[in-house]
Amino acid sequence: MKRISTMLAALFLAAACVFAAAVADGTWTAQGQVPAGGISTLVLASSGTTLSGTADGVQITAGKIQNTAVWFTVVKNSKTYNCKGQISGTTLTIYQSLTDGSQPVSVTLGKTN
Repeated sequence: MKRISTMLAALFLAAACVFAAAVADGTWTAQGQVPAGGISTLVLASSGTTLSGTADGVQITAGKIQNTAVWFTVVKNSKTYNCKGQISGTTLTIYQSLTDGSQPVSVTLGKTN
């Protein structure tokens, strides 16, 4: 009986991870004015805990997702930004800064598909 309970718990956890990852999939567009250097459009796809896609048409790298948290790196205008975000329903709030922590920007995006 304990073995069945353990197997069911593992199956439930795996299903929850897949569901949470799928929450990020799609196109996200900035809501309101975008600060200088901020991301205006994200197109994301997830596979397990790996996140891929583009930020304003530029390929993201080192993308990860865990539950409703996302993080990735993107190079825009010869500058490397570290980005992390939190999904809540159809809203994704991204906090980004240069790799040294300077030029912090926060952008709220809405899921468009």
